[in-house]
Amino acid sequence: MPDFEKLSTFREYSIIQQLRVSAGQSDIFAVRKSEDGGDAQSYLLKLYRFGSAMNEELLGQILSLGEKHPENLIRMYDCGFDEETGRYFEIQEFIPYGSLNRIIAVMTDSN
Repeated sequence: MPDFEKLSTFREYSIIQQLRVSAGQSDIFAVRKSEDGGDAQSYLLKLYRFGSAMNEELLGQILSLGEKHPENLIRMYDCGFDEETGRYFEIQEFIPYGSLNRIIAVMTDSN
């Protein structure tokens, strides 16, 4: 099992940093696709903790909805079970301001 404090890659993604957020059932990382080279696009890796299961049917529906309505939902690119880490995961669109509460605060401050 990998040491998650020293995790530098996950599948084809390079770990940028672990995000210190309160997520009860997962560890959250900012990641970048390894083959993107100079591409600055970041993604969010949600790595579920051991013993936490994900509802794969529900996540499949979320993936489908995100493809149909990308302007209204955080885009989810991939999800499932990772054999190497023994944990479920999600790869999502990275939102720079983080939570919805933070985005609202930034928008309110700029008005």
